[in-house]
Amino acid sequence: MELEFHRTSDALNYTMEFYKIGKIKDHMLILAGKDANSKYKLEWYDLIFNLHTKMEGEILQVIHTTNHNTQVFFFETLKSWLNSYKVQAVHVPTIINEIENYNKNTLEAFEIKVQNEVDKLHASEEYKTKKHLEEYETMSFGHSIGGMLALVSGAKKRTVKHYKYYCITEIPELLDTDYTPKYVELLATLLVNLRNVLSKYVKLYDEGKIKAHDVVYVNPQLPVLPQKEQKLLPSPKGSKINAKLTIPQLAYLFKMLNDEGIIDSNTYKEIHEMIANNFTVSSKDKGEDISASKIGKMWNAFEAKTAAFWIAKFIDLHNRAKKDNPNNIKLED
Repeated sequence: MELEFHRTSDALNYTMEFYKIGKIKDHMLILAGKDANSKYKLEWYDLIFNLHTKMEGEILQVIHTTNHNTQVFFFETLKSWLNSYKVQAVHVPTIINEIENYNKNTLEAFEIKVQNEVDKLHASEEYKTKKHLEEYETMSFGHSIGGMLALVSGAKKRTVKHYKYYCITEIPELLDTDYTPKYVELLATLLVNLRNVLSKYVKLYDEGKIKAHDVVYVNPQLPVLPQKEQKLLPSPKGSKINAKLTIPQLAYLFKMLNDEGIIDSNTYKEIHEMIANNFTVSSKDKGEDISASKIGKMWNAFEAKTAAFWIAKFIDLHNRAKKDNPNNIKLED
């Protein structure tokens, strides 16, 4: 019987869906502001994080409830995924290839459609008998009801102009490659979270710290593996810190702190939850939600005005630090 680990399989395969044109197209159109269903499709982002969490739960279940052979099969599979070039980093050539093939196929299909319309025009009686821009009269009838022609308001004459050339009235929906860097950032966030989960347990496996058990049922007495890093805990209820910022400004601050290595966390999601659990903002509209989900969606999609706000604030902080260091003491290497 083949071993199956559904939660792990879902987490890995659904993350890899972001390398395929379906997800690429969805998010490219969202970034270009051309998708009316963007809110629904952005929920995929949260779904992937949730799948990673469920995968971690299944990993722990394997650790505590399976035998040696099962663990070897499972963790060797995880190791092969962790070492995959599509997990180690965003493989940009794959994304570019998907976009180029989509644009090529879309353009070819559009050209065929246009050619069919041109052929239809050339085969028409008007094309054979009328001159370009020649005006002529034709009869206009009413609506067709129940398959029978009903002259609702009677037949009417109307003047039309004949064109010898087919006029293209639409354009093919090609993907704008200018949005590729933004999409790469989005996928990078998902891959970082995935790698953090995989690497944590593959490392324990490689170091021989995962021991098989003879039981195949959940035993509450089994020891829990030691955790090297503690999760950031929420503040007690009612004691959130108020920040005189907007939600994007607060999130951008923590993104900069993380990107510069000033703070360190296992996953971006952990930072998002810490912000939501520990802060409120004075600029928040009545009923506005400050949630980990909202912060996650804007994490790689900040507006330029948010960055501009912090440029000014960082200058203020720089000037304040200079004031607090009147003797211009240099930082030792």
